[in-house]
Amino acid sequence: MQNKGNKEYKNTQNNVRKQRKKVKSGSPGKGGAIVVTVFTLVIVILAVGVLFLRFYKPDVDHTPGFDTGGNIFADTVPGNNGSSDDSSGSSEQYKRRDGVYNFLFVAKDHVAENTDVIMVISFDTVNSGLSVLQIPRDTYIEYNGTGRRINYLYGALHAEAKNAGEKDSISAALERFASVIEKNMCIEIDYHILIDLEGFNSIVDAIGGVEMYVPYDLHYSDPEQNLYINIDKGQQILDGDKAEQFVRFRSDFVEGDLGRVDAQKIFLSAFLRQLKSSFTLTTIPGLVSAAFECLVDTDIVIADAIFFAKNILSVDLENASFVTLPGYATRANVDSGAWYYVMARTDTLKVINEFVNVYGIDIVDSLFDRNSVFTSGEAHIDEIYLAEEGRYYRDAYNAEDINNSPPVIPGAK
Repeated sequence: MQNKGNKEYKNTQNNVRKQRKKVKSGSPGKGGAIVVTVFTLVIVILAVGVLFLRFYKPDVDHTPGFDTGGNIFADTVPGNNGSSDDSSGSSEQYKRRDGVYNFLFVAKDHVAENTDVIMVISFDTVNSGLSVLQIPRDTYIEYNGTGRRINYLYGALHAEAKNAGEKDSISAALERFASVIEKNMCIEIDYHILIDLEGFNSIVDAIGGVEMYVPYDLHYSDPEQNLYINIDKGQQILDGDKAEQFVRFRSDFVEGDLGRVDAQKIFLSAFLRQLKSSFTLTTIPGLVSAAFECLVDTDIVIADAIFFAKNILSVDLENASFVTLPGYATRANVDSGAWYYVMARTDTLKVINEFVNVYGIDIVDSLFDRNSVFTSGEAHIDEIYLAEEGRYYRDAYNAEDINNSPPVIPGAK
């Protein structure tokens, strides 16, 4: 009986094992189903991501930012929403060109709030074109009834925002700075970017430095600003520290700040060439890290940043143009007082329409600088501001031509 029982027990156990084995071999089971599901989800997410990057376009405001009359600085006061009773500047005829975006790019020194670099960058993603309007830091502008250099403005707006207790005073100041540009110059600003010039060094280092020909010996010392410039003439690779020295130098230039703006053209053209050649999978992490290191504030979201980064690589150097705000330098009191760079109104409007106008038609003169904040009413300043067309117009340069034949800067040694 015992043997028979053992035999039946063994047969029963064998049948159970066979049944289990059959079930195991015939079905993926719960674990397998999870793997298949996760794999499918990954494929779907990747497909959606590819489609997103392919068809995604940034969504920007299509309402002109210069259609409000009244006090041009009304919405720079903390707590004011920018409302106005006069909307005489608005017009439905100003419709945006597809795929054209404007950026206000501002770089400040790391000692004070002065903005040594102010540029409006217009990016035509449809035609792969880039236009850079450089605004000299000494440009005359009236703020709260007082004549100032434009590089003072951000610091003043920042101080006002801080004193008003605004949570993000930096972003608020930049938005108001952009609003001043929009409402006065009729240049639509879609995004703003503020960087620290010292932090910018890390971006230059991340792409292995910028190879360029330095056309002059540049030597200058200013202990108060902790600024020491020592660059010799010749072909060389500028690291981050030398790059900052180059873009800030102006002491030997006859035209002062205007000479520095032309020097910045030389550097930016070489930088763009180096960036395009150095932008690879291995350099992307370092560039991203460096960008965050120098970035003080921006309103560009990640999706938009990816879109613009992807498109910037398609811009050929001959399609990247640099132009300086037309104008001329003069002193506040003819032969004394602070030096200012005074905008030439007619030539400036021509440059704006040619290089940074996002609309399908030209900005008309009646909309431009309605409150005359770029002139003081003094005869010698008005003479520059109201000069006839062409007197102070400065030709644009493309990056390819600048790299091959840098512009001559008067007075440089």
